[in-house]
Amino acid sequence: MSKQPRAEVGRLKWIFGTTYVVQGSSALSDIPTLYFIKFVLNMGDAGGQLFQSLKSIGWLVKPLWGFISDRFPLFGYRRKSWFILMALLGVVFWLFNALFAFLGVRIPLVYLIGFNLAFSTYAFVDVVADAIMVEHGRRLKRIGSFITFQWTMLSLANAVVTALSGWFQERIQDGEMAYWMIFLATGLPPLVTALVGFMNIPERPAQLPTRRRQPARVFQWRTIYSKALQTLRSLPALVRSLIKTNKLLLLLVLFIVLWNFSPSIGYIERSYLIDTREFTPAAFGAISLYRL
Repeated sequence: MSKQPRAEVGRLKWIFGTTYVVQGSSALSDIPTLYFIKFVLNMGDAGGQLFQSLKSIGWLVKPLWGFISDRFPLFGYRRKSWFILMALLGVVFWLFNALFAFLGVRIPLVYLIGFNLAFSTYAFVDVVADAIMVEHGRRLKRIGSFITFQWTMLSLANAVVTALSGWFQERIQDGEMAYWMIFLATGLPPLVTALVGFMNIPERPAQLPTRRRQPARVFQWRTIYSKALQTLRSLPALVRSLIKTNKLLLLLVLFIVLWNFSPSIGYIERSYLIDTREFTPAAFGAISLYRL
C-alpha cells in the first residue's frame, strides 16, 4: 500500500474508531441511570420498565437519519456538517440532563425526552460514520477491515466504561459524587467526535441546484397566516406522498423496531436484584462486563 492510501486509511480509522469509542462511552450512565430512575425519580417497576424501554427510541429509526443526511445537505455538506452538528448536540443534551439533575428536577418526562435526544445524536453520528465507511471502504476495498475495527473499538470501550459505570454509582451512594456529574461526564466525549470529524472527514461540498434570486417581500402577518393554513391543509396529502415515495425507508424502520423490540423485564429484574438479593452497583458492572 502506498503512502497516500495508508494515510487516508489512518484518517478514516480515526473517524470510525472515535465514533464507536464515544458511542461505547454512553454506557457510562447506564448503572447510575438505573438507580436514578428507581431512587430519585421514584418510579415503580412498571414505570421504570417503560422508561428504560423508551429512552433509546432514536436508535430504532436509524434509516430516518440516513434519509435526512442524504436528502438535506447542511452548510453545503451531506456528511461532515451533520456529523459535527450531531456530536455537538449530544454534548448539549447531556448538559441539559446534568442541569436538570443539579437543579433537583424530578419529572420523569423531562429526562425521558433528554435521554432520547442525547441517544438520537449517537445514532445519527453512527449512521453518518457508516455512510462514510461504505463510500470510502468500497473505493479502498477495506469495508471488512473497517467493520472489524469499528466493532473492536466499541467492545473495548464498552468493557472499560461498563466497569466504571458501577464504580461511579458506588461513589454516588457514598456521597462523593452526584448524578449530575455522571451525566456531565457522559456528555464530554462527543466533543472529541466533533473535533475528529472536523479534522479528518474527507468530503467535497455538495452540488446544490441553483435558485433564482427572489425579490424581497414585505413582512405581513396575514401572508404568514394564510401560508401556515395552506400548509396545514396540504399536510395529509404530503404525508401520503412521503409514505408512497419512501415505502422502503418505512419498511426498514419498521423492521428495526420489530427486531429490537423485546418485552423484557430488564429494569424489573434489576430492581428485584437490588431490593431482594441486595446486588451492589459493582455487581451490576461485573454482570454487564461478563455479558459483553
